Amino acid sequence: MNNLARTAGNKSFIAVSFWLIGLLLFSGLVRAQASAYSVEVAVLDRSPAEQQSAYEVAMRSVLLNNSGDKTLLNRDDVRAGIRIAEQYVDSFSYRTPAAGSSIGRDTPITDAVRQAGEATQLMLISFDPARIDQLISAGASANTAASSSNADDATVPNPFGNVSSGLLWLIIEDAGKQTLVGGVAGGNVMQRAREIAGGAGMSLLFPAGDQTDQQAIPAESIQNAAAETVSVGASRYASPVVLASYLVRNRTGGWTGQWLKIAGAAQESTSTQSRSLDEALQQGLQWL
Repeated sequence: MNNLARTAGNKSFIAVSFWLIGLLLFSGLVRAQASAYSVEVAVLDRSPAEQQSAYEVAMRSVLLNNSGDKTLLNRDDVRAGIRIAEQYVDSFSYRTPAAGSSIGRDTPITDAVRQAGEATQLMLISFDPARIDQLISAGASANTAASSSNADDATVPNPFGNVSSGLLWLIIEDAGKQTLVGGVAGGNVMQRAREIAGGAGMSLLFPAGDQTDQQAIPAESIQNAAAETVSVGASRYASPVVLASYLVRNRTGGWTGQWLKIAGAAQESTSTQSRSLDEALQQGLQWL
């Protein structure tokens, strides 16, 4: 009788064990499926302003992670969606990192953290997959129509297609002072630009920033899309692709950018408006 009881108990235990294992596996699968729509952002505090900033930073990352279009963030509808990022959020939570721990290189950070040089919290933000996918695919029909109308041009190789590396010649003007990013100038900007480019599968080279470079390409040449002047000025680096940018901080705190990309005889230019330097870098590098 006791043996039968033990046997029955063992069967019950085995059934419960398998049920628990199945539950754990299912939970792991759910987390794996949701991970592409979740991002942990380093924040300075838990204030509403910092929370909103984290939403926007995280949403940009999630959009790029779930789309093969590197220019996605340049779309007007996507920019509008990011401005109301909180409406795409499913859930969020905070955790406090261990004292003295460093922020991972792949961890997105807010502007406040970048300025302060430290974070007090890590904010895990999960977005609604359906709404994110809907926003990403919203421009698919327009892109398909554009591709069809340009069918004759499809046989012409795109000189900027599949860019894997390039030279970034970046001049930043803030409070009337111009800085050529390279060498010992703008180390944080170089690091962030490489992070953004790396996320899109690109590697960046920066000028040495010596006296020769300082005189090689005036900011006006970038503003006026003077491709020949920029090409000659950057020729010492023999890069197949050159991305030149002139970013100026406005009196309101936002940034105006002029961008020029060159590959051999091909050239294209664009302008950007952004609320932060980080956003300006993302816009320009995604355009490349």
